[in-house]
Amino acid sequence: MAYSSSAVREAKESFVLHYDNLVNGLQKRGNICSKDVLEAVRMIEVGGLCSSPEKYIPVSSQMSVLPASSDSPCCHWFTATPFPSKSLFKPFIFCKNASVGNEVTFPTHLDHSAAKSDGEHALYTAHREFLERLKQQDAKADHVLQQLRELEANCLQDVDDIMQNYDPSDSSKVSAIFSHIANLEVNFY
Repeated sequence: MAYSSSAVREAKESFVLHYDNLVNGLQKRGNICSKDVLEAVRMIEVGGLCSSPEKYIPVSSQMSVLPASSDSPCCHWFTATPFPSKSLFKPFIFCKNASVGNEVTFPTHLDHSAAKSDGEHALYTAHREFLERLKQQDAKADHVLQQLRELEANCLQDVDDIMQNYDPSDSSKVSAIFSHIANLEVNFY
């Protein structure tokens, strides 16, 4: 059995939700930003709330940013990997020609040389191997985690800037953003 943790950020309020136990927390602060919500999702995991009694591993975590204006699309941030405290949130914006890319796509055919027998996509496999290196206290893996946090912080700012001036007729800037960041993540690992 798999589950995920999720968060929704609206212009005025932010709700941190965990669907395994319905609602585990509600965050209400004056001026909350996306980075705050992502940290709250990570704190839920670190605090043990992302663990079910049966010790199921979450398959992904997400945050959705709902814009104040209907002229801007929603931006969804997914890890596509377990354990948000050790994962990179990547943006996905529904727009013309939007794509998640190959890193998180399972093969649609049964070519066993192209797919792992356990059904993991490329990002999940790279992340699993990265987690093993973190468990072994590999200094390079710790450095990679720090670099991923910096990449995420820069991406949060860049996407906020893009969303402020979003032009639906020029969706090419964001249609492959998830795929691009996922590809960078695999290369970091």
